[in-house]
This record gives sequence, C-alpha cells and structure tokens, in this order.
Amino acid sequence: MEKPGEPAGTVLVLVSGGKGLVSKLKKQGGVHALACKNLAELIKRFDDSTDAIVLAEKNLPRPNPLRRVLTAQPPWSDVPLILLPKPRSKGKKAGQRPLEILGDVNVTVLPVSLRIGALVTALRAAARTRQHQRAVRDLLVQREASLASISDAFSILDRDWRYTYVNDRVLELTGRRREELIDRVIWEVFPEAVGSEFHQRCHRAMETQVPDQFEVFYRPWGRWVDTRIYPSRDGLAIYRADISDRMEQQKRSRENEQRLYVAEERIRLALEAANVGTFDYYPSLGVIRWSDRCNELFGLPAGTKPDYAGYLKAVHPDDRHIIHEAMREVLSPGSSGPRHSRRLRAAGAIPRHHSRHHPTQTGRRRAQKSEARRRGRESRQGPVPRHAVTRIAHPTHARAHDHRLATAQGRHSRYGPARSRRSPAQCRARGLAHR
Repeated sequence: MEKPGEPAGTVLVLVSGGKGLVSKLKKQGGVHALACKNLAELIKRFDDSTDAIVLAEKNLPRPNPLRRVLTAQPPWSDVPLILLPKPRSKGKKAGQRPLEILGDVNVTVLPVSLRIGALVTALRAAARTRQHQRAVRDLLVQREASLASISDAFSILDRDWRYTYVNDRVLELTGRRREELIDRVIWEVFPEAVGSEFHQRCHRAMETQVPDQFEVFYRPWGRWVDTRIYPSRDGLAIYRADISDRMEQQKRSRENEQRLYVAEERIRLALEAANVGTFDYYPSLGVIRWSDRCNELFGLPAGTKPDYAGYLKAVHPDDRHIIHEAMREVLSPGSSGPRHSRRLRAAGAIPRHHSRHHPTQTGRRRAQKSEARRRGRESRQGPVPRHAVTRIAHPTHARAHDHRLATAQGRHSRYGPARSRRSPAQCRARGLAHR
C-alpha cells in the first residue's frame, strides 16, 4: 500500500552504478525505480507511467534524442528530469552545457555532493507533480468524451480566433481534418466567412461578452445552421446545429398551407356562386362550423354560431328524425344522399330545404377502407373522431342543381327523357304517362 506523497509510477535511472542506486531508493524511500543500461533503453521504457528520470550528465550526448522525446509529450504531461552533474575540479563551476542541450525541459539539477535523502525528497515532489498532471489528463479525457457526445458541431476559439478544440461533427460539416483546424485562425481557414453575419456576431460576442443565437443559411456548407455563441475570458464556445431538414419541412408546410388556402378560396367562391350554405359537424365535440349563407337560410342573424342542439331547434319537429337518421348514415361506411327537411320561422313552417350530408371522405370504396382502418385504430386507441359536412340550399336552387346533375349523367338525351323508373301506379298518381 503506497503512502501519501510516495511515487505512484516508475522512476527511470541512468547513472553509473544504477542498480545500487535503485536498491538504495527502494530501501530508504520505497521508490519504485528501474535501472537502464543506456539512453536507448531509457527512451524505450519512457511512457505515461514514468514519474521522473534520474540522469547523470555524462550520459547526456549531443545531439540528445531524449530532448525530442520530452518535448513531444502531450500538453498535460511534463515529466521532471533530475540531473546529476559531473564532478568538477576544486574551484571550477558547473557549466551551462547540460541545460543548453535539454532546452525547455523540466530539469532539476542536484548538487554534486548528493545524499540519498535529498534525491528521495526530490522524487517524492516529482511524484506529487505527476499525480496532479494525471488528474488533469483524466479531466481532459472526461471533457473530450462529453464534448464528443454532443450531436451538434462544437468548437472552441481562443481570443486570437484560433481553434483550440473541434468535435467530430465539425469535421463532418467542414470536410476538414482536425490537423487542418487546430491552432489555426478560423478566418484564415474559412476566408469566405469574413464579413458574413456569423463573422459580425462572433466579433460582437467577443467584445460585449454577451451570448448570441441566430439561424442563418451558410452558403459554403449549403446548409441552414442554428448557431449559438457563448463568450468567455478565454475566447468563444460555438455550437452549430444543422437544421436544414427542419427548414425544408417548414417550407413544405407553408407551401401546403398556401395550396390549402387557394383550394378553400375556390370552394368558397363556388359555393357563393351556387347560393349554397354549408356547415361542418363534429359529433365527438358537439361543434358546428356554420357558414353565413346557412344563417340566411335559417333566418338567423349574421355571425350566429349555433350548436347542434340549436340547429335541431330550427328544424321542424316532424323532420328532426330525418336529421338523426342522416347523421347516423353518413357517419357509417356508405354513400351520402339527399335529405329534405323543413325549418321554422316565427310564422311557422316554410318550404322544405334540400340538404345533403356526407362524411369528409366520400366514395363507397374509400369509406369502406377508411372504416376498416378506423376499426383497427379503435381497437388500439379507442374511438376515432369523425365529422360530417352538410350542404343546405333553397328548394329552387336544389331542384336546378339536381336537373343539371341529371343532364350531366345522361338522364336526358336528344331522343327525349330516359324511360321512367316509376311504377304505373306512381305515374297515375302524379298524372304522368308511364314510359
């Protein structure tokens, strides 16, 4: 069990009598150390588990391959190197040659008169440093995993507009490699973005330190992008979500609404030309959508919005069963048909009005298929709302409409009217000749 402050990794030793020094470190300080025969072996054993390197100056060649290894460490890592200088003649100071060879490496030079206790103390300090560095590494790994899980394109810019982080989604949208973005200025990588709305808003967010959000069509990518900018003292964090599919759906929705409006306007004009009134009835809600012409035909004030009960009150009591039967029929699979009923005024009953009730999906086959689907949904979800549309016209207009319809269907021809379907008794009752 390791004690607090003791090395958690390995110390690589390259000195004369290295095995003896390793034995002393283990015996007096509990340091886990490995003696290396030469510099090549030390470089081979060097990895993230290395806590420190103990190196004698005489084993430091020039050029020094160890410098390249130490400077190539990841940003979170900075392994301490403890240098043991060569003994000098009396009165001669240690030169700067070792430090020049190692450059910016994290070097600690111990005095020539080395005692094992001082070396153990230095190694324990190095172990604590490496523990902190590994903690930073773990946080960076967690951050990377969190940022990589973001489905939106996410990037971080420093105050000099250089990329410090990009996730995989950014690479997919831009078609660039990570090496082409990191540490490069965004406006140099994407010069076409200079002067754009994105360029202006990024500068404004950097200056004001106020978050921003906007949607824009980014032409270089050919996509609609929802952009969110979050400024900080260190730069900008930018989220960019591809919303092209959503914008396309909204466009189609607007086009469909426009087509629906045009179709409804045409129907309205046709109904006005035919002098016909209509209303939609939703049985499950008890709601009626009533046209102004219906108000006129029923003698109601303009703008009146009666419910189904009010509609029935306006129908002659002797004819109300016709309305109930018509509603039951049209709300079940089958074709619609004309129904005649009388409405009431203060003076009493007036002539019958021609009304036609039909479901919104017309046609026998379509109604049968719809009923089969409806029953399947009802078995899973419960009753499915249905509604009926009723057309109401004055008797004169209704008879004229029926005559035009009969003519269009070939009921009359140049050879005279078609053969009557009435029985002889019916013809005699109406004073007509049976044909």
